[in-house]
Amino acid sequence: MKLSLPAEKLKNWTNDLKKMISSKKSHHKFLESSIGQINHVACVLSPMRHYMERLYQALQRSAFSNSWTSFSSEELADLGLIIKFLEYAAKGVSLNNLVFCRPTLIFRSDASEFGLGGYNITSGIGWRLELPYDCQLWTSLNSLEFLGCLINIWMDHAHGVIDPESCVLSQTNSSSAMGWLRKSNFADKPDEVVQLATARKLADLLLESESCLYSQ
Repeated sequence: MKLSLPAEKLKNWTNDLKKMISSKKSHHKFLESSIGQINHVACVLSPMRHYMERLYQALQRSAFSNSWTSFSSEELADLGLIIKFLEYAAKGVSLNNLVFCRPTLIFRSDASEFGLGGYNITSGIGWRLELPYDCQLWTSLNSLEFLGCLINIWMDHAHGVIDPESCVLSQTNSSSAMGWLRKSNFADKPDEVVQLATARKLADLLLESESCLYSQ
């Protein structure tokens, strides 16, 4: 059983997004309407939430004057990726990825200022990564914990271990990183570049593998 975005909504909503990408700007009312539509899908496809924050920032900019706002390169990239999510939703999302279920893959990871590592409890396969000297102390420990959660999933996806409709539980001892797995609000700022790149890659992997995160 699958839940699908109707074809007519896919056509209309993607056309609106393509217009904004083409013009590289949007009126406040038009952007507000598009974000409202996108949120209907983001409530179902939680990885989309990693791409919504910058659009809210654009909406806030336009609200000051109730007029037009121009999009940054990152915001334009978000709009393009959201189209990809809408197309995925139109093909149908398995209800197994939408309801609460037991995890089929369980990972654990940890990090320090000098390296990070993790393993798959199910298979016993582990990994570790020592950070080069010039990368040490460059970002926060929570960011490295978040990156460790991502690498766990990325490793198994690259080896074809994550089957469609898998329920993935990636555990860490960082409550911040655990929260970022579900939703992030990182902006395009120099001090958040690692978190932003990690969140985007996480969303892409979940989409490509047609799997979901365990709602812990």
